[in-house]
Amino acid sequence: PEGLITNEILSIIEKNKILIGGIDPSFYEKEGIFLPETYFFTKGYSRNDLLLRMKSKMNKELDYEWKNRKKSLPYKSKYDALKIASIIESETGVDSERKLISSVFINRLNKNMKLQSDPTVKYGLEKKNSNKIKIIKRSHLKLDHAWNTYTRKGLPLTPICNPGKKSIIAALNPIKTDYFYFVADNKGGHLFAKSLEDHNINILYLKNKKLIRLNDNKSIFLDDNNLPLEKPFKK
Repeated sequence: PEGLITNEILSIIEKNKILIGGIDPSFYEKEGIFLPETYFFTKGYSRNDLLLRMKSKMNKELDYEWKNRKKSLPYKSKYDALKIASIIESETGVDSERKLISSVFINRLNKNMKLQSDPTVKYGLEKKNSNKIKIIKRSHLKLDHAWNTYTRKGLPLTPICNPGKKSIIAALNPIKTDYFYFVADNKGGHLFAKSLEDHNINILYLKNKKLIRLNDNKSIFLDDNNLPLEKPFKK
């Protein structure tokens, strides 16, 4: 499935009884290099051969989408695009939202704003501490590390998962919007906003409607100079 970290993928492959052989240790520290898809193989197929196929598929997909990308994107390399694709994958499972969420991150990069994505914080803390985090707390957002897009501008050190084709396409072909913010509505989607004021009104609306609880591992953007935000403000 899309959105797994590399160690989760390797664990699935390691436990498969039809496959044979060990796994190249170098694969364990390489995030985002395997394309999630359905792969067919026969009994006795090598685990390493399967992983090399998955890696090759990711390279081909990235190469194709990179050649057909929209112009003037703020990426220096395909690896940058892969990082954003992994964040998109971690933010939403709704296909219709992928290019919208991509547009938010592109807009923020173009304005030199922090990405402020909760999944990047979660990934970095779990990688550093090897403990699963169920709910992102506001205190987590202040803990600086190489993946924390609240404390650091720009892209995280590495991808934060292995994204699927749809997220890669979205990262390289975002739709044009004026959105800079979004918040999860706990019904599978998000509410988008053009300004921090409108974004906080969306949060207030959702809190009053009891559709979400804050910090549910989906991004809730905060003003860079006001972290953490105590409560949404009204117009």
